[in-house]
Amino acid sequence: MSSLLISGGLLVDELSVRRADLLVQDGRVRAILPPDHSEIADDVLDATGLHVLPGVVDAHVHFNEPGRTDWEGFVTGTTAAAAGGITTVCDMPLNCHPPTLDARALALKRSAIVDHALIDYAFWGGVVPDSVAHLRELHKEGVVGVKAFLCDSGLAEYPHLDEFSQLEAMQACADLGVLLVLHAEDAAETGRLGQQARAEGRRGALDWAHSRPPSTELDAVRRSLEVAAETGARLHFVHISTGAAAQITSLSGDPRVMQFALRVDF
Repeated sequence: MSSLLISGGLLVDELSVRRADLLVQDGRVRAILPPDHSEIADDVLDATGLHVLPGVVDAHVHFNEPGRTDWEGFVTGTTAAAAGGITTVCDMPLNCHPPTLDARALALKRSAIVDHALIDYAFWGGVVPDSVAHLRELHKEGVVGVKAFLCDSGLAEYPHLDEFSQLEAMQACADLGVLLVLHAEDAAETGRLGQQARAEGRRGALDWAHSRPPSTELDAVRRSLEVAAETGARLHFVHISTGAAAQITSLSGDPRVMQFALRVDF
């Protein structure tokens, strides 16, 4: 049992910024104390002149471990996160090798990073056309949800869901109560436009962006909302990049649907 008193700072919460002390017991906040309290602790951290803020939870990181730590691993990733005030990360399933598509891959991932993470972490599982049967075991092993692509992910070992496997995956997620995270872009149209651009020698960043016009996102989001209404699946659309797509998710009236305009992936 150990305790820490963070004293003298300005405590920031959802309601106010005020002078208050924070008592932490065994890594958990035990009490918020007024300046004139009489509590003592094993250690005291003087925060005079500083703000004391809640840690940030980053729900979408790609730390690529195991297998691709030369891109970014948990050592460098969680070090940078901690420096920026992030205390928990939720790591995506597709850039590690093997991707986190079943309980075995999840166990390998856990064992690879257990000594590397400097902050708290959780895992997203993944789902591809041939892995729907593994959703139950991923759910049992505690993933926060599962990620799928509706277009080319860029990795051969992580193929996108077509209309049939999407329906199957969404029905399975609904039955299990698992949150499904979707990268929503129309595969046929983005594939056609990308192939056309490559054939014409257009390979710059803007050429890539032009191969994914707003309609490709809007069409994929609209179809997914229709399947969600049919199956009862809970959805989270990652990195929504168009106002139209954000609008139709917010106007869907379905509390099972969530969307966050986290970033535009160019």
